[in-house]
Amino acid sequence: MRARAIVVCDDVRYEVGNKLSLIGCYNDGIAFVSANGPLVMPKLVIVYCISGLRGISELRIRHAIQAGEDAPRLESIPAEVGSRDPTYDEQNLVFQLSPAVFPTEGIVSCALEIEGGEQRLAVEHRFSVRRTQTKTAGTS
Repeated sequence: MRARAIVVCDDVRYEVGNKLSLIGCYNDGIAFVSANGPLVMPKLVIVYCISGLRGISELRIRHAIQAGEDAPRLESIPAEVGSRDPTYDEQNLVFQLSPAVFPTEGIVSCALEIEGGEQRLAVEHRFSVRRTQTKTAGTS
């Protein structure tokens, strides 16, 4: 079992034919044009593509997000148990925050733990949230 991909984006659309469309994908940082106060997004989605699952019919999943070391940890407790088709090797796991509120700039940590059959996987993904400096016309 391994994480083939982890994507942070604005939204996900479920399409015909077992296809996901990811909208507004971010790299290692999200920039906000905001003078002060918390950094707020209407929605934030974290998508994990997990492979190596053939033969596993049930997954026990725990996901947590923490926006800074001093911030509260938002967890899915108790761990979610989901059934799946064991003939497929991969599974997309989609988690969303709506709204996504970050009290300050800093590092956001997303932690995923999965148990299935005799296998376990723990992955962590980090990205930054920060304010950008904007220039207005006539300034340098």
